[in-house]
Amino acid sequence: MRKKQSKMKKTRCPFLDENCLKENCELYNKVLDRCELSLLNYNLFQLMTVMRHQIEIESN
Repeated sequence: MRKKQSKMKKTRCPFLDENCLKENCELYNKVLDRCELSLLNYNLFQLMTVMRHQIEIESN
């Protein structure tokens, strides 16, 4: 069973404060018809891990 497409013609991106790019955005999930914020969380966690490791290397 497919999810209905959103009735909103233009949604706003919470990050860019512009119209949603939908398929041109890496965070947009077309199955859910919304941003996939868990991807953002995962990417931020990866960035934090790399930065922490880099700080440890520089401090030694």
